[in-house]
Amino acid sequence: MRRIKNTTTVSLKEAESLFDVPSMTEQHDPRSKYTKHIIGLDGVATIVDVYRVQVAFGITDPEILHAHKKLSMAGARGKGDKVQDVREAIISLEKWLERNEQEEQYAKGNA
Repeated sequence: MRRIKNTTTVSLKEAESLFDVPSMTEQHDPRSKYTKHIIGLDGVATIVDVYRVQVAFGITDPEILHAHKKLSMAGARGKGDKVQDVREAIISLEKWLERNEQEEQYAKGNA
């Protein structure tokens, strides 16, 4: 890994030079459209995907996982546009709210 010296802010050109890719905005891993090259807060260049971010942040609810994935690449996945992805994320979050309310009601009734 390569560390950027004495700074946590880098230009896009400098960040792109850390990777063997033509552009930070292009798809980087043909296996996953959710893979991104980033510069971490510690200045280290790395590659992450949406699934590792979800694990790192402890996102475990399936509806929230789905919405997060939709919003992470809204309009850029090759399936529908940004509006469609946002609408689908909202539907997933509404399903989470409904399930959460049902689970709370069940817990109150069985306490």
